[in-house]
Amino acid sequence: SQDFPVSLRASAGTPVAEPGAPGFQGKAASRLAEALQGQEAGNALAEELAAAFVKAWGLTPESAQRLRALLSALRSNESFRSSVLERGSAGVSALVAEDPRCWAGEGLKAKREVWEREALAEAAPSPQGGIERPCPECGGRALCETGSSAGFKLPKAYAHYRCIELHCGKQTRIST
Repeated sequence: SQDFPVSLRASAGTPVAEPGAPGFQGKAASRLAEALQGQEAGNALAEELAAAFVKAWGLTPESAQRLRALLSALRSNESFRSSVLERGSAGVSALVAEDPRCWAGEGLKAKREVWEREALAEAAPSPQGGIERPCPECGGRALCETGSSAGFKLPKAYAHYRCIELHCGKQTRIST
């Protein structure tokens, strides 16, 4: 379902938003005013924000998604809501251009950083390569690379250990 009045273009038969249609922008303004909780100043700012979002992003799904993100951030992030009210009309254009991820609270930003680090650690190989195993020389941590090399009739398996402990640092090759 769409939140703004729609007419059918006769030539193409596709739904098009009527110019100056108050439906989408009006609903957005009323929801923003509710989320801002700023009485008269909040209502005027909500009208400006809704108009700026529609002007910048049009009546597109991206505009609706950005407005939903803004509403969610205003409701859940008290410091963000107060900063939006403080900036007032002067900060509207900057707010429209910002990345919605910037509007999140500190807790969510911290979670996102952890998720990003975990995903990168999972996707990117370790800079030194190998799997961490106990060092055969000192029992500390060592990077182990396994593989096989050509033998007379059968390939020979090997394990190459590189100790990463400061006091050891030895390299050991075990063949079977």
